[in-house]
Amino acid sequence: MQWDHLVNAYEGHRYLPGGASDGRESRHFVFVREFASVISLLQDKATALIEISTDITRIVEELGTCDFTSEAFSGLLGQIQKTVRCLHQTLKYVT
Repeated sequence: MQWDHLVNAYEGHRYLPGGASDGRESRHFVFVREFASVISLLQDKATALIEISTDITRIVEELGTCDFTSEAFSGLLGQIQKTVRCLHQTLKYVT
């Protein structure tokens, strides 16, 4: 069975009289709906991880060019710690 077949069958099933409204969805339709939900969550988390990686890379590059003072290091390391906390929150609910 191909993915396009499942998606098109589900879309057509939703709009047929007695289709999805009769409360009896096939296992395939339930699977496709749940799979789409999980993929959407994965996509959101992947996007968040890419943004976090970009932020950390930018801050690490700033560490190489910042003033050699404890305030400068402290500020940049604080930004990295804040970004790592965001990473932890993003990954917290991955099962």
